[in-house]
Amino acid sequence: MAADSMQTFLNKHVEKIVLAAAIIIFVVALVVFVAMRDTVFGNQEQVRTNVEQAVKALVDARQAPTSLEKVLTPDERAALGIDQALPTGEQYLKDRDALPAAWDASIDKWIEPKKEGKVIIEAKPEVPVVMAVTDLQVFQGRGTTAEPVTNAVFKLEKPALSDIVWAGVVGQVDLTNQLAEYNKAHVPLDPSGILISKVELQRRELKPDGTWSEWKAVMPALASAVAAKWPKPPANPRDKAAAGAWYTACKTLQAEIRRVPFYTLVGKDKAGQTVDMVTGAVAGVEQPEMKRPEEAPPAAAAPVAQATAPAAAPEAAPAAPAGTASPWATAAPTVTQPAAGAHVPAAAARKHVTATLWAYDATVEPRKTYQYQMRVSVVSPIYSLQEVKDGKTRWALEFSGPWSAPSREVTIPGLVDFFFVGVAGSDKANLEVHRWILSQWVIQPSVQCNFGGPVAYVKRQKLVVPGARPGAKEVTTAEAINVDLNAEVLLVDVMRAFLYVPEGATRAIRTNILIYADARGQLNRRIEWDDKNASRAARAEREGGPGPVAPPPKTTTPPPPPPRAKTERTERTERPAVRPPR
Repeated sequence: MAADSMQTFLNKHVEKIVLAAAIIIFVVALVVFVAMRDTVFGNQEQVRTNVEQAVKALVDARQAPTSLEKVLTPDERAALGIDQALPTGEQYLKDRDALPAAWDASIDKWIEPKKEGKVIIEAKPEVPVVMAVTDLQVFQGRGTTAEPVTNAVFKLEKPALSDIVWAGVVGQVDLTNQLAEYNKAHVPLDPSGILISKVELQRRELKPDGTWSEWKAVMPALASAVAAKWPKPPANPRDKAAAGAWYTACKTLQAEIRRVPFYTLVGKDKAGQTVDMVTGAVAGVEQPEMKRPEEAPPAAAAPVAQATAPAAAPEAAPAAPAGTASPWATAAPTVTQPAAGAHVPAAAARKHVTATLWAYDATVEPRKTYQYQMRVSVVSPIYSLQEVKDGKTRWALEFSGPWSAPSREVTIPGLVDFFFVGVAGSDKANLEVHRWILSQWVIQPSVQCNFGGPVAYVKRQKLVVPGARPGAKEVTTAEAINVDLNAEVLLVDVMRAFLYVPEGATRAIRTNILIYADARGQLNRRIEWDDKNASRAARAEREGGPGPVAPPPKTTTPPPPPPRAKTERTERTERPAVRPPR
């Protein structure tokens, strides 16, 4: 009954209830909105207050005595463009031309412009290119010297003599092109001459397996008389006094530096070679004319003066501008100039002047094969010049060129030769052994060695002392000398009664062939017939013995008979007989 009464009440007053609920919701929302508005807008007012206070502080700081604008001077304010009026077109052009010059970082300085406003870059002295050595020749020899040699192949105490073997190297360097390279690298330098400070060698050795070793530097042999005064670079390159003394020594010994003096020989082998035998004697050292290429005199078609005309005095080198002169205060060497009034043809004006360079290597070993390279060093023309900014280049006394191309192979001659001259019994070979010692040959006609063993023999005898004047009495050593006849080979076996046709003959002969191993372990052979002739020729050359044996006479073959008509009978006679097999 109570539930029915509630239902009846709701049905009658439902509209009033909904309206009352809506009013209540509106009032609550209004209260919430008013509360949030006060909070949010209250924070914005605080932010506005804070901003106004910060702006006021900045204004106060700007007006303070320590502000940036108060500190700057009027010129600084103008340079920074603060409170400056815009420039006119004419003023802009003036300001543009007055800008600072460009900075050149390579020479570490400001470049001052010319009056017309163009920037000029100063020339920087560079390292000159050094020419490579060309036309390399190589030769070998053996000889005896009275000078002390550390690596002699034989030494005699009384008198003091040393046997040496050597390899000599000769090359060419173009001095005309070298002078042109100087003029390319420096603008301009006083051409005080192209001075060569040293000649260097390096070599490599042929190994037993057929490959080459690495290149190794070689100290050229030098005569003791010149070694004491040889140019030695100062320990401190910046010591100008010591550098000047070194330069003077290089200039004084220029001929010796290019042609390194070898040991003085008191005797040498006839088959050996010296530098004079290969290139001829050189009387002096020729230098190119000390002028830049564009200053060469023009050629004319007039005839050349007679060779008997007196030579004119050499022209003086042109003076160099201040600050670019060569530091070496010496006169420039020049070649002999033509006679006064003479004209030089075009071919002579273009001629390249070259210098011959050579050196000896006396550290080689007999019977070994080598290759050589050579290079040259020239005295620096820019030593101590202020224009050179690189300290290492500025204080370098000399510059080295590239290594030349490898020379041809050269094999150093041995000291012992042997010849197979027969068989002694069933297990021995009979050999003739020659030993080169003190520029003479010691010959043992018969040395019997077992197969499977080395060729080793010692002969004791007095030797002739080399170096005697022609026509003087022959001098021998006071005591007998032990002469080592070790051929550095190992006998292996012999092939007896081998059928052999000698060179130049048409008839075969029977001879013996010796098989042996050399010091590198390679098998070789010697033919008795050929070695007997070779030994006779060697003895005839070395001590005046009998000449070689003549080869077997050639057999003459009669001409074939003319062809004839074949018949049945001739065909039967010419047909080879066929024997039945057994």
